[in-house]
Amino acid sequence: MEQFQNASLLELIAEGTKYAFFFIAAIALSGLVLSCFVNGKRVEKI
Repeated sequence: MEQFQNASLLELIAEGTKYAFFFIAAIALSGLVLSCFVNGKRVEKI
């Protein structure tokens, strides 16, 4: 909060939303990358 001492409430909400978006985007991107390494087993139909 020290770097946002003179910020209004809307500016603080905007900054928090920006950081939340980057956090969720990083989780989604890491999930996408990790999904490339999943090996699925094929099941034969009888």
